[in-house]
Amino acid sequence: MFTGNPQSLPRRRAWGAYLAVIIAALFCLTALLFRAPLLARYWAWRVAHTSSVTERAAYIGALCRAGAAAQWGAAALLAHGDPDVRQYGIVLLQGLKTSWARERLLDHMTDPDANVRHLAAVGLALRGDAAVLPTLQRLYQGGDVPAARTACVALEYLGTSEAMRVLEELAAEPAEAERRAALVDALAGIARAGCVPGLVRLLSDERVCDVSSPTEEAGRRVWDGVQAEGYFAAVASLPASQPGGQTIAERAAAALGRITGLHGTNWASRSPAERAAAGQQWLEWYARRADGE
Repeated sequence: MFTGNPQSLPRRRAWGAYLAVIIAALFCLTALLFRAPLLARYWAWRVAHTSSVTERAAYIGALCRAGAAAQWGAAALLAHGDPDVRQYGIVLLQGLKTSWARERLLDHMTDPDANVRHLAAVGLALRGDAAVLPTLQRLYQGGDVPAARTACVALEYLGTSEAMRVLEELAAEPAEAERRAALVDALAGIARAGCVPGLVRLLSDERVCDVSSPTEEAGRRVWDGVQAEGYFAAVASLPASQPGGQTIAERAAAALGRITGLHGTNWASRSPAERAAAGQQWLEWYARRADGE
């Protein structure tokens, strides 16, 4: 039997209603605040577990459009045990221009999987991060040929004076023809005066290298895709273009010609004296512009 003040019962009921409203409001506010992170983690889970390429692309696209909340999805992907899934996390980091994303890229430079390490290196280079330079140099020197080519692509994207210096130092080291071709392609891609000394170092390498440059490979992939869709059927039987047995020296000379406008053509038919004279003129051309680099 209620023996208290009869007026206090409605007050207690009113406070109970107020408390329920406050709790409901806090719950809704929390749900709104954490909606984006929860969605990002769900999308990441779908990326990791779906077997459909189309679905995976859709969820990756959603994460790329999630803004800062993509960090939650990237963190989930980067923590996954499958290196293929971690690679998607590295790709997501490219859209996050934050110190957290940079730290995650640096962390994954030592990932157990080589492909993840390579993607992290390229990601740091795309951000213009000079901290990646020593790692890229070691990647070229100590990795396999695909790793060396990845390092050169990253150095090309970085494109700074320090990157050109690293490429020049690597050009002075003995290496397989495929590695040195990658150096030529990186220096040619940067195409600044500071690339000239490194390219001149490679003029003495007469080994033939049939490895396509990244630009040639991209063009061939586009052409293959066009043919696969049935377009240009009339020329589908034409052989794919090939580098044509070009030497490292010829490749370097062509790049020097494009950068300087001097002596880039007909390198194979030039005499040793003419080649020496051309190399000296290229270095003189560089010396006149070195202060700007």
